[in-house]
Formats: sequence, structure tokens, C-alpha cells
Amino acid sequence: MNSTLWRKILLTIAALALWRVACGEGREGENGGDYHYPILDVRGLHSASFGEMRTNHFHSGIDIKTDGVEGKTVVAAADGYVSRLVHSPSGYGLAIYVTHPHLGTMTVYGHLSRFRPDIAEAVRAERYATRCNRVDINLAPERFPVRRGEVIGYSGNSGTSFGPHLHFELRTADGERTLNVIRQGVCTPKDNTPPQMLVLDYIDIDTLEGVAVERMRRSFTLTRRGAEYTTDSEVEVGRCGYFVLRCRDRQNGTWNRYGIYRATVRVEQKTIFEYRMDGFRFADTRACNVVAYYPLQLNARCEAIRLSKVVGCPDEYYTTLVAGGTVGAAPNERKNIIIEIEDDCGNISSAHIVARGRGEEIRLPSAAHLRVQNSEVAGIARITTLACKGGTIGVPATALYEPAFCSIIRLNDRCDANDSIEGLSAEYRILSPTTPLRSSIGVHITADIPVAMMRQVCIARRNSKGGWAYEGGHYAAGGGYIAARNAGDMAVGADIAPPKIEPLFADCPDTRLHTEIHFRVSDNFSGIDTYTLHIDGEWVAVDFSPVKGIMAHTFEGHSTNGSRRHTAELRITDRCGNTATWRGKFVR
Repeated sequence: MNSTLWRKILLTIAALALWRVACGEGREGENGGDYHYPILDVRGLHSASFGEMRTNHFHSGIDIKTDGVEGKTVVAAADGYVSRLVHSPSGYGLAIYVTHPHLGTMTVYGHLSRFRPDIAEAVRAERYATRCNRVDINLAPERFPVRRGEVIGYSGNSGTSFGPHLHFELRTADGERTLNVIRQGVCTPKDNTPPQMLVLDYIDIDTLEGVAVERMRRSFTLTRRGAEYTTDSEVEVGRCGYFVLRCRDRQNGTWNRYGIYRATVRVEQKTIFEYRMDGFRFADTRACNVVAYYPLQLNARCEAIRLSKVVGCPDEYYTTLVAGGTVGAAPNERKNIIIEIEDDCGNISSAHIVARGRGEEIRLPSAAHLRVQNSEVAGIARITTLACKGGTIGVPATALYEPAFCSIIRLNDRCDANDSIEGLSAEYRILSPTTPLRSSIGVHITADIPVAMMRQVCIARRNSKGGWAYEGGHYAAGGGYIAARNAGDMAVGADIAPPKIEPLFADCPDTRLHTEIHFRVSDNFSGIDTYTLHIDGEWVAVDFSPVKGIMAHTFEGHSTNGSRRHTAELRITDRCGNTATWRGKFVR
């Protein structure tokens, strides 16, 4: 065989290998190739990493970009069986769960546009059998066995998704704990970009009546030289405190921001703190609020990693803890400190800091200052009840991550009404808005509520822009009650406006050349809760995208046989019980 022919063969093999990588093939795990890349014909770029800090939860998987389009082929990552199917307007939307008994794991594929035909038929049958648009089906192993690389569905943008992508997870087989899919070597993006350090904060702390009290927070700008960072001057620290690092990660080929895998603090070469995000239990996902420094994380466009451990935070995130990660120094004492962060792909950045003990101590705020009206110390091992005129809160023993001064304060005599809500009570500050909650607290606010509005009663909470947002709750005992998952400024209101329905077609349209009919739907405040569509008096499935505000019905032969007029009725209800109904006709 001549050299020219050999060259052609080698070039063909190389081109094929590159094509397989581009299509997602060959991106097998570094753990012996147990897993296949879960999607084909994509570049392998990610839009979100594992463990990123989201609102009240860690991100439980990775988001794989699908190049701005839907319909990419999704395949089973390993041998196993489809153990669960979900069809929902929120969350992961259309999702498939595959259990891999021989590996002791489960993989999850979310935000799909459609399932493969036999799986889709099983979901359709369940929806019609139960007359429910949202279904969550658990399946026996023999129902849908799958092989590694076998097609199971197609990527999309369903559920709570703001752009086409595949959400992919690796979990333990029981589904209760999610694992870092990148560190497990299953889906490793191309990334040689070290994470970025933005701002370093130091927070002095002390205790008062058993409560950790912040005395001062100082911020320091970090100067970058490659992957090394320094401060312009010595960092002044107190006798006891901790650092907060505002940081973010980047990956090759994208402008997205990602989370941090590891953060380590060394004082005089001794490691005193290390955080790692190898996985988490879903029951503990709200711990993101104390792994982060919550007052900064609330409105940050990066991660504000708290380089110390809060008492009630699960231990599993920390591999090393000396004195809880606190750092202090005597007056004028100097200490060399290294703070290091690492991303999922092993890229590392570090900051070299000289800390100097503050010569003059800062006074602790007085107990009278901290103990505002109607304030008590709420612990993490006892129930605390607080009350003021018109409002009561109950703080269970499990509600807080650490003891705190808790209060309920009447801010004004009347909640300001607007186009979205009818104000019915005074406005109250329920704890500090920067208090992270581990579990719910009971909030009851009295209000003068007309009988006609009792069904529409809810609790509204001030959002970051100063407006009102629906929090939940219901009428109870002469007011509004909620098991609140967030602290903040709250009031009783009533959502009295019904949702709106707008058909996206003309009166009595001829649909014989179309496969779907669409409606634009919206609600002014509490959001759409239930929805049903009947054609010729029979229940039919309707798909809802809350992000887009669109409902759609896909025609099937059983409901629209022949070329004749059909009647349709769409009925939707918001979370405060207001209902809207649309009735019309179409030809098919």
C-alpha cells in the first residue's frame, strides 16, 4: 500500500474521530468508559456547572448547550432501565430518569422537547387515564430496558427553562443524593481557564447571648497576575472573624458564569478550611444559603463563598475545619494566608495575603440595639414564638442554621395596594430579610377581610425591586397564614383578578393543515395553577409553558375525526382560586 493511500486512510480516521467528538460520541467517562455522553451532535459546551448557587438551592446537574436549537438526540448514558417519567409545566418539564443497577447510579435528562415514540405513548396513556396534564410515573425495570447509547428522547426547552439545553444529572440509585457529574469523569468540558477572584471580604464576629454577631465587614480589591492574586495592602483582621470570597468561573468558548468546586484557606501553611462540592442530598439543597454569605449572595452575579462553617450547615461540604474556619490575629500580629479556589476541571487560582491584627478593637453592638422590639433569641434546638399587634410567628427548632435575634416588627398600618394585589393588612418585617431559613416558619397576620375575598387571600412579600411578589398562604383565623420559606417584609393581600386567555387563531379556524392549536395565557399575580381543555365535551391533554405563557393542544385522531366543526373549552385557575374560561369552535 503506497504512502498516499495510507495518508488518506489516516486523515479519514482522524476526521471521523473529530466528527464523533463533535457529535458527543467518544466523550466517555474517565472512569473506564462506564458512561456515554448523553446527547449527540453538540459541541459539548456547558451553560451551567454542578453545584452552582441558585435561589434557595444548589444546581443539581450540568446544563449542556444544544447550539440554540431543540431536537438534538438524547441517549441513555449507560445500560439500565427507565425508572421514572415526568411531564410537567415546571421544574424539568419533560424528564426521563434511568436507573443503572450495575453502577449503583441513576441519570436524569431534563427539559426535553419530546420522548421517543414508545415512551411518549406511555406518558400519553397515563395522562388520558388519569385525566391529568401533569404526570409523574414510576416504572418497573422490565417496562423500558435501555442500552448504553440508546435513544430515549430529544432535547428541548420545556419546564422552567429559559433557552434550549439538556439538564443532565448523576445521582445515587435511590435518587436522594446527586453527584458531581464532572468530577466523576462523566461529562468533562474543554476548560483550561482558571476561576476568577473578584473581591475579598473580612467579617469580624463575636457572640452575644449565644448569637454570632457581626461587628464589621471590610472589602478588599484583588489584583490579578495570571492565576495569582494579591491585595494592594495588608488585610486588617480582628481577633475573630472569617473571609468571604466573591468569585466565579469561566469555561473555554462561552461567556457563561459558573460555580466553584473547591475553596481552601491556609494560614501559615496550615489548612484551616476546605469546602468541596462533590455532591449533596436534595434534603439539604437550601444549605447553599449558608455555604454562601447570604446577605451578599441574595443579589450577587457571582458566588459569595463563606470561608467558614455555620453551625447548622451539613458537615459533608467541608473536608477540613479548624475553629470553624475563623481567622484572627492579636494587635499588630502578622499572618501569611493563602486562599485557593478550584473549578470542576482542576484549574486553580490563589490569593496570597498578609493579614495584620487590628490595633484597636471595634465595639460590639449593644444588646439593646440588637434586641429591637418584639425580639427574642431563636435557637436551633427549641421552638420560639413571637408576637406583636396583628402578627405572630412561630420559629421551629429546625428553622434556623444558627441562633439569631428574631423579631416581628409592624412597619406601617396598611399594605400599599397596586394593580396586582388588594392590600388587606399592615406590613410586617418577619425576621431580618437576610436571615436564611433551613425550614418553614409559621406566619399569621390578622386582617379585615371581606367574606367575598376569603378564597383569594394570600401572603405577599416585598421583592428586591420594592414591589410585591406572591409568596403563598391562605385565609386562616381572621387573617392570612403561611408556612414561609423566606424571611422578609410581608402583608396579607387578595388576588382578585382572573387569569387571561387569548386564542392564537381566528374565530372558528380550519385546522386541517395544522397539528396544534395555541393559546396565550397570563395571570396578574399568583400564577396559573390548574388548566383543562375539553373538545366536544371530552377531556384532552394540553401542554403549558409558563416561561413562554403558551398552552398548546396537539391533535389526535380520537378527538377530531372528520372534517366538521368541533367545540372547545379551555378553563384555567390561578393559585388564589380565580378562574377564566374560553369557549370556541374550530373545523377539522
